[in-house]
This record gives sequence, structure tokens and C-alpha cells, in this order.
Amino acid sequence: MTGEELRARREYLGIGRPEVAARLGVREDTVRAWERGKDPVPPRIASELAAMEAEAADHVDDLVDVWRRPDVRDDWAAAVVDQAMPTIQGYGRRWWRHVVIRAAQTHALPVGALLAAPDRYSGMPEQSQ
Repeated sequence: MTGEELRARREYLGIGRPEVAARLGVREDTVRAWERGKDPVPPRIASELAAMEAEAADHVDDLVDVWRRPDVRDDWAAAVVDQAMPTIQGYGRRWWRHVVIRAAQTHALPVGALLAAPDRYSGMPEQSQ
């Protein structure tokens, strides 16, 4: 994996360098060095990114599943956000917006309520870069 691919995949996920560094157990400047091509990207990073991408895909599927549940239809946005909150707290609101837009594109969901940053988001970091 090249540094440019790492950066592109990280940006596609909507995850900042600090969050990727924390997930990978490295320092942020290490991720920056990989992305700039200063240092080679270790082979294990491809599988770690694949796991992050799978996690995002799982959240898209969860969002769709909750949307389809009639028992939460009146407050489906809160149910979805509550379910995803541990991951949102780890990756930030920008990551969540990427997940929501993917769900909207692939399943034609009304996402306005999920993008409106409900009270549950208060105090949560947007995302650092």
C-alpha cells in the first residue's frame, strides 16, 4: 500500500489522522510520514484499514435495518445514533456523516435527521485532521 492510498482510504472513511493513529496504535506523525511517502506503510495497515471499512459498512447496514423496523419508525434517527454512538465517539461526526451518506446513496434513506447533529452529538469532536 502506498501512502497516497492510505490517505485516500482514510479520507473516504471520513477519519482523521489522530483517529487512525489511535486505532493503529501509532503516533499521528507516523501516519503523516506514511501518507507523505517519507516512510513505507507496513503491510499490516492494509488489513487494519479493511477492518475499518468493514466496520463502516456494518454501520450502513445497521442504519438501514433500524430504518426498516416499525417499532422505531417515530424516532428512528435517535435509535440509529444511539446504536452507533460508541463508534461515532471513536471516529467523530465526520465519519458518521460519511456512513449516513453511503446509506442514503445505496438505500435511498431520508438522512436529514441523522445529519442534523442531534443533542446526542453535543460535546463530541467534529474530527481533527
